Amino acid sequence: MKSSHLVIVLLAYLALLSGCIVYVDEDDGAQDVVYNYSPEILVDPTWWACDYDWTVDDHFFEFQAGVEDLDGSDDVALVSVSLYEAGTDYLVDSFGLYPEGDGIWGGLVWESESYAICGEALDVLVEAMDHHEAWDALWLLY
Repeated sequence: MKSSHLVIVLLAYLALLSGCIVYVDEDDGAQDVVYNYSPEILVDPTWWACDYDWTVDDHFFEFQAGVEDLDGSDDVALVSVSLYEAGTDYLVDSFGLYPEGDGIWGGLVWESESYAICGEALDVLVEAMDHHEAWDALWLLY
């Protein structure tokens, strides 16, 4: 009797099979669509200033940039400022800024460590780039 039970189970199992084999080809040749939003430098929280520190006895340049990216603030890879002689294309100096949180990037540079001179007429170019190399730029003109 056991062999007849085995035959019945085997026949039932074969009845469940559809008789065809389905292969799934995961590589259809199409590339995944990647959506990337460019960073945007916000005008209101972006500024620069030059001041004097009596304790250190040196002038300093302070920079702040507000950068928004719809992919999230972690998508912004770098923010930099470039100082140009006002009204010209002569590059005086450039600096990278550091993330301070909530889309704000900032930095401070001492005049003694820079080619720029406090009080000199400068145009400042603020640039932001994300991890997909999308970018934005904002000029702060003298």
